[in-house]
Amino acid sequence: MSDLSHPGAPKWLHLSTEEQVLWFGRPHWITILPTILLMVIMFAIAITGTVFLDRMDVGATVGSDFPGWISLLPLVIALIGLFGGVWVFLKWRYTAYVITSGEIYEKRGIISQNIDHFRIERIQNTTCDQSIIERLLSFGNVVIYTAGSGKQDMILDNVPNPKQVDRTLAVQYDELQKKTDQKSQTAK
Repeated sequence: MSDLSHPGAPKWLHLSTEEQVLWFGRPHWITILPTILLMVIMFAIAITGTVFLDRMDVGATVGSDFPGWISLLPLVIALIGLFGGVWVFLKWRYTAYVITSGEIYEKRGIISQNIDHFRIERIQNTTCDQSIIERLLSFGNVVIYTAGSGKQDMILDNVPNPKQVDRTLAVQYDELQKKTDQKSQTAK
């Protein structure tokens, strides 16, 4: 194993002696922003509702048949909102993509981890998908197809500057092909 040459590169990545990190990233932070904002709004409304119901003394107003636990329902909604926001943030935080000089890695997982990787030499095609909003905010998906399958093998979801990531893959693929061609010519 060698030291990682990219600042902030993950500790879970084990490189061969010649391998170098070319690109390291995770989904763009803006992709979790709507969910986090929704959870914050939900949390604020629920806390306000809890305080309002507690001060109103709903049981005395509606009647004694009104269950007291109903006034705690907004607090339960607040906790669901809080845990939902934390879960979305952790999913984002524990998703990582790495392109090295020889392989592509995708790591996902909060509690359990799943690390997928394959050699860059196996790439047959890549596509860069961006909607209008994604183009304006400079993020999108890089879809990678490999040899031996007619389906997509890996999607780098919502990465910042997907065209740059796609270009990094193309350049590295070309370099590996040149090395392979040189080796085959010297072997003849």
